[in-house]
Amino acid sequence: MTNNRVEHEKHVSILSNSERTEFINKLDLVDTAPEEAFDRLTRLASKLLDVPVSLVTIVEENRQFFKSVMGLAEPWKSKRQTPLSHSFCQYVVTSGKMLIVEDAREDPHLKDNLAIPDLDIISYLGVPLRLKNGQIPGAFCAIDSKPRKWSDEDIHIMRELTQSVITEIELRYQIVELKEERQKRELLIQELQTSEETLSQNESYLNSIINLQSVLILRTDMAGNYTYINEAMFNLYVWMYETREEMLGASGLDTILEEDHAKTMETVQACIENPGKSYQIVIRKPDRDGSFFWGLWEFVASTNAAGEVTEIQCVGIDLTEQKLAEKQAFELALERERIEILSRFIRIASHEFRTPLSIISLNANLMSRINDSEKRAIKAQNVNRQIELIIKLLEDLNLIIQIETKTHFDLQVINLNQPVQFVYDKMGLQHNPQLTVDFHLQADLPQTRGNTQYLCEILERILDNAIKFTPEGGHINIRTGFGDNEVWVEISDSGEGIKEHHINDIFELFWREDKAQTTPGFGIGLSVAKMLVDEHHGHISVEVSEMGGACLRVSLPLANPLQLEGS
Repeated sequence: MTNNRVEHEKHVSILSNSERTEFINKLDLVDTAPEEAFDRLTRLASKLLDVPVSLVTIVEENRQFFKSVMGLAEPWKSKRQTPLSHSFCQYVVTSGKMLIVEDAREDPHLKDNLAIPDLDIISYLGVPLRLKNGQIPGAFCAIDSKPRKWSDEDIHIMRELTQSVITEIELRYQIVELKEERQKRELLIQELQTSEETLSQNESYLNSIINLQSVLILRTDMAGNYTYINEAMFNLYVWMYETREEMLGASGLDTILEEDHAKTMETVQACIENPGKSYQIVIRKPDRDGSFFWGLWEFVASTNAAGEVTEIQCVGIDLTEQKLAEKQAFELALERERIEILSRFIRIASHEFRTPLSIISLNANLMSRINDSEKRAIKAQNVNRQIELIIKLLEDLNLIIQIETKTHFDLQVINLNQPVQFVYDKMGLQHNPQLTVDFHLQADLPQTRGNTQYLCEILERILDNAIKFTPEGGHINIRTGFGDNEVWVEISDSGEGIKEHHINDIFELFWREDKAQTTPGFGIGLSVAKMLVDEHHGHISVEVSEMGGACLRVSLPLANPLQLEGS
C-alpha cells in the first residue's frame, strides 16, 4: 500500500508540475482546431496497424486533450477530451515509456479505468512524445476494441510515426520561440525610438546604456560617412578598424555587402525625401571569416532648424540567429515532406500488394498439387491476372512519384480535342455494343497548355471509371467546350452515380465506396487524375449528371486568354 501511494504521489506530481504546465500552454496545442499535419499521421497509423482508433493526446493535470482523433465514437469525438479517469496515455507520460496492453480488462493497473466501458478500449499501444528538451507533453497511441497481441512490426511503425508527430511539435515550439524573440526586439526598437529626444538631451548618459546592449546605433552625414557609432557597432568591426576614431569618417558602404549597396542607397534616398519618416531594411554586413551576418535596420533622416536634412540616423539588431532558425525550420519542413512521401509509399505497399500477392501464393500452391493440365492452366491465368494487377499498380505508383517530384512533366500549347479524340479511338467506344456513347467535340476550340501523355492518362482514368459503373444498355456522353478563360472536357454517364456525401471523397487516394472491394480497381484512378489536373494548373469537378449518374468536368486555363476576345 505504501509503494502504491508513493507511485500515485509521483504520478500526480509530474502532471501538476508548474514548469510542465507552462510549457504545454506555450506550445498552444490544447483547445485548438484539428490540423491536417497531425490528422494525416493518425489516419496513417489506423491504416498501417488496422486499428479503429488512433490519437495524438496532450495530457494536462486533470484531463487529456485530443490534438488529433481518428475513429473515436461520439460524444468523445466531438468533445476531443476526457478526464484522466478515462486515460491510459497519462501513464505513458509519467513513466516516459511505451505502454503495451493486450487486454486492459486483465491488467491489474488498468482494469478499473473508465476508458474500458465508456470508450471501448481493450488493447492499447502508446508511445511518449519526448521532445529534445526532455518534456513529454502527451502520447501517440493506437487502440483496438478487442484483445490484440501487438507485433514487433506494429511497435516499429508506431515509433517511426511518433517521430513525425514530435517533429511537428518541435517545429511549432521553434516558431513560438522565434515569435517571442521578435516581440522582445520590436519592444526594444520601440523603446529606443521613444528615447530619441532623451538621446539628443543627454547623449552621453544614453550611450552608457546603449553600449551595454546588443543594439547597433550609428549616424552618417550626407556623404554616407560615419559621424557616430556605438560600442556594439564598433565591436563588430575591430578587425577592420583599430580604433573607433578610425572608423568615424569611413564610408558606411564599406561595412555593407556589395550586393546590398543598391537597396541601401534607395532607402537613404527615401529618407531624404521624407524626413522624420522611418524605413526598415534588412542588410547583410561582412564578417571577418568571409561570411556575413544579417541585420534589421531602421533608417530616419533628421533635419536642422532650417529644415535641411543633415544626417541619417540608424538603429539595427542582429537577425543572424533568426535567419539560421528559419533555415533550420525550412530543413525540418523538407524532412517532414520526405517522411510524408516514405509514409505514403509504406501505406500504398501494405494496402495494395497484400491481396494480389496472397492470390498468387495460393494459386501457386494449388498448381503444385494439381496434375490436371487444364486446371493448372486456369490457375496460371489467375496468377497472370494478379501479376498484371501488380504491374499496373507499380505503374501507377511510378506515375505518382513523377507527379510529386515534377519529373518528365512539360506543358506544350495543344488543342484539347486531340487527346480526347485519341482516347475515344483507343478505347474503342464507337464500337462498344453494350453502351450508347454520344461524342461531341467543340469546333474552333481555343488552345491550352498541356502534356498530351498525361492528358490521355486523365481521360482514360475518368472514362474507365464511367464504363465500370455504367450498366449494360447505359449511356455515356463526352463533349468539349470553352468559356471563362478555360477549355473543358465533360464526361457524364447513366450509372449509379455518387452519393452527395461522398463527392469530396472520390479523389482521395485508395478511397472506394465499395468497402468490400468487390468492384475491380485500387481506388487510385480518380486521385491520380486529380493530381495530373492540378499539375496542369486546372481543376476537376464532379456532380450528378442529367442522366442520374456522375458528371466529371476537367477544366484547363487557356494558353492565351485573349483568344476568347478574338473569337
